Amino acid sequence: MAVKQAGGAAAPGVPEAVLDLTAATAGALAEVRAARHGRSGRSGRLRPAGIWQALLALTAVVVVAAGVLRLAPAAGRAVGAPAASGTVLALTTGTGAMLLAVLLWTATWLGPVLLTGYEVTWLLPLPGDRGRLLRPRLLTGLAVAAGAGLCGAVPLAAAAGAATGTASLATVAVAVPVAVAVALLAAGAGVLTQARPDRSCRVRAAAAALGVLGAGAAAASASCPALGGALAVSGPWGWAGWAVAEAARSHPWPAVAAAAVLVAGAVGLTAYAGRLLADLPAAELAARARHGSRAGQGAALLEVRGIALVAQSVARAGRGRARFSPRVWVALRLPGGGAWPVLLWRDAVALLRRPARIAAAAGCSAAGVLLLHLMRRWGQSPHHAAVSAPQAALLGWALVMPLYLAASALSEGARQDTDNLTRTRLLPFAPRTVALSHFAVPTAVLCPLGPAVAWATARLAGLPAADWQPWALVSTVGAPAAVGAALMTAYRGAMRYDLMFASLDWYGVLPFLLWYTAPVLLCTVVAAPLLWQGVVSPYAPLGPAVVRLAVAAVVALGLSGWRVGAQARALTRTTAGERVTP
Repeated sequence: MAVKQAGGAAAPGVPEAVLDLTAATAGALAEVRAARHGRSGRSGRLRPAGIWQALLALTAVVVVAAGVLRLAPAAGRAVGAPAASGTVLALTTGTGAMLLAVLLWTATWLGPVLLTGYEVTWLLPLPGDRGRLLRPRLLTGLAVAAGAGLCGAVPLAAAAGAATGTASLATVAVAVPVAVAVALLAAGAGVLTQARPDRSCRVRAAAAALGVLGAGAAAASASCPALGGALAVSGPWGWAGWAVAEAARSHPWPAVAAAAVLVAGAVGLTAYAGRLLADLPAAELAARARHGSRAGQGAALLEVRGIALVAQSVARAGRGRARFSPRVWVALRLPGGGAWPVLLWRDAVALLRRPARIAAAAGCSAAGVLLLHLMRRWGQSPHHAAVSAPQAALLGWALVMPLYLAASALSEGARQDTDNLTRTRLLPFAPRTVALSHFAVPTAVLCPLGPAVAWATARLAGLPAADWQPWALVSTVGAPAAVGAALMTAYRGAMRYDLMFASLDWYGVLPFLLWYTAPVLLCTVVAAPLLWQGVVSPYAPLGPAVVRLAVAAVVALGLSGWRVGAQARALTRTTAGERVTP
């Protein structure tokens, strides 16, 4: 069939017929529904089982959200709440800006119009109105965005409750529609980037800048509340926190007005996004389908690196050739004929090509200093109950996590080697030598970066020296051990799911959890004692704790070096003395 042209004559060589787009679209949608029902019937999965799993997941989310909202005011009172009016506004505004930044960044590479690979191959070529064909997927994406907004309402309301020291139902009632509106705004912007793929890089850059501004406003909420006030009136990214702050301060009319403006903007943008469905290019839909499939597989298999690789491939789309290339240094030789500087240059180039990794390490260090400050104030407050040994171990693990994440962010060279083992096989070095060379550059970067970021964060937030000095010591003396833990994660290979079936009882998953968290536990054993001393005895002498930290770091460095070398040999299937030459 052919569509009759505007002049009234059909295309040459084709029978004259007028295609009824409405009927063709209805037929295509009917085929889609029939295919889905057929697939669900062939899967053998009972529909009540899926409903029961959804109810269990919803119950778990509600219980966690209720617990967070209940504990937030008590935690705020333990660290000095109620805070000043400007501090409440800055904290909620920064939280809202960070929420919008995360949702906006996610929407630019994972939807919201997300098709499966099968739908890309047979749904898009069908005759009919593409906008109507894609409308069910848009509604699904908006529903997912609304669910994410409901989850995002929890940190918004919790931040307001912690800042004021009181739990308010009005705060939650305002935070829910505001967070959902923010999520729908991000989803609408995601559709705009799908229709105009050349704007995706600029939108992601704007999301990153917004996240930095939000984090700065939240960190400086006590020392410089004017930053949060300026962010609150600067645009939709600040109106969400403004509405929640006004509700927490018992000012209902400004809160309702800000929430109404946000909801109206979200409705208008999503309506405009619906009119753009017919203009979505098939190549962009196919790319989003591939990204969504890979990200979903990584999430299902607990492969965080797989999701990171998808995000990196999206970020590289549309960019030119990288400026930094290690090939110009391949001929570098020492007077004795050594070629080992190439190994260090490879890691340096990996970080230079991923500046977001350095920014992520700096952000983790700043978060670690702020977490140490809040936990110290909580530890010195008389309003909290006594802490048992298991609770202290859990809190110490939470204090160490930013250090481990910073070291993991800087270990990009090792990640690239384990993603593509050919990179290592083509080098004139043993796999163990290549693996151990990855200790140098991340450690050299983390040692000065940790103290510098800690000092800058303390100056920005107005923190005393007792809050940033322990972190500076841990990020320098304990940096090799943290990098070793990160390399153990990078070189551990495929997931050991077989460890989950050691027993049919509930504790059968413990071997897998121990294997999965072993690097983090090693880093915790090294760094947690000094950080915990900063919580319970912030003004005690640091000399003995630093000595213990240095001894534990040396032991952990030796253990992680041995383990990384063994893992590298296992990955490349070579012996310790074998050399792989190109």
